[in-house]
Amino acid sequence: MTAEHDDAWWAAAFRFAVLQAGLAPAQFWQLSLPELAALAAASGPAVLEAPGRAELETMMLAHPDRQAEKP
Repeated sequence: MTAEHDDAWWAAAFRFAVLQAGLAPAQFWQLSLPELAALAAASGPAVLEAPGRAELETMMLAHPDRQAEKP
């Protein structure tokens, strides 16, 4: 999976959640992948196909979570 494909998947997921499911952007970013998949499944078949494990690991390496700075 390429970074371009990653970006396209997240853009599609965001459009679906905000425009079709009616979530606020902040609500979208609080969803876990299983929650997003359940929301998409409830909206009909093949609305949004979640990335596989290998694709998820690639995305996690490319975009690691920021560690909170300790005071």
